[in-house]
Amino acid sequence: MIEFKNVTKIYGDSVKAVDHVSFEVPKGNIVVFLGPSGCGKTTTLRMVNRLESITEGTILVNGTDVNSLIEIELRRKIGYVIQHNGLFPNMTIEENVMAVPNLLGWDRKKKRDRYNYLMDLVGLNPDEYRKRFPNELSGGQQQRVGIARAMAADPPVMLMDEPFGALDPIIRSRIQNEFLQIQQEVQKTILFVSHDIDEAIKMGDHIAIFKNGELMQYDSPSELLARPKSEFVREFVGQDRALKSLSLHTVEDLVAEQSLQNIQGVGKNRKAIETDTNLRDALSILLNQEADQLVVKDNQKTIGAIRIEDVETYLHQHIK
Repeated sequence: MIEFKNVTKIYGDSVKAVDHVSFEVPKGNIVVFLGPSGCGKTTTLRMVNRLESITEGTILVNGTDVNSLIEIELRRKIGYVIQHNGLFPNMTIEENVMAVPNLLGWDRKKKRDRYNYLMDLVGLNPDEYRKRFPNELSGGQQQRVGIARAMAADPPVMLMDEPFGALDPIIRSRIQNEFLQIQQEVQKTILFVSHDIDEAIKMGDHIAIFKNGELMQYDSPSELLARPKSEFVREFVGQDRALKSLSLHTVEDLVAEQSLQNIQGVGKNRKAIETDTNLRDALSILLNQEADQLVVKDNQKTIGAIRIEDVETYLHQHIK
């Protein structure tokens, strides 16, 4: 769906911000760009919709060279979400969401139907927010509106530049989860810049790690954590690679391989979790002594319990 072929960006005579980068993004995938400040990840993202020019190489979107298109036409076909949402302060929420459809000349009913659908999709009541202005919304609500606006004209590709970076950790986690649920329905091809390895593991089908404009590794989160290809990648993802890998496995995965323990005691020494809980969260609850055991429920049916040693056993068997 998106292909980078030896893409290079040079500022001035010699400052090479992106250095002969090549990789392919499958249709419907989220690819997270990761790396230290100044590594070239945002520049790489912005070359896709030509907010940054391409010095050398080619970027293809659905087989079409982005340099062959008129800039304004290209940008109308690509959704763009930034950290501080970029909403127009003097426009209502409906006007913000419908900015691109207005430029495309959509009729009133089509725009209204699309607005209602998108606001429902991001969890905001369409009528409640229709005539409100951005400064009347919380940061999390503004970010959701920014996502709705990026999807307004139903673009196949979305570019997201640290879209949740300005949010506090609790709201950020909630919106990440909601966005992944939305993605299951809309199946956009998404390039997503982040500085957070945990966010990259959670959000990405693939992760691209950059250093000084070079692409150091491009892999699935599980492959990246299991087999970093350089010392830089190994250090960047952290010494707790095994612990991070637990977020890619669920209680259901553990249940499929291990017999659950009998539930012991009552009250404070146990806590209920669902089978879709990731094992990193499960282990965190146990290590923080929120409970001695986790009562596992599958569609509200209790099927047994797990303890720290069960997660440790799974970790040793699957994660090196």
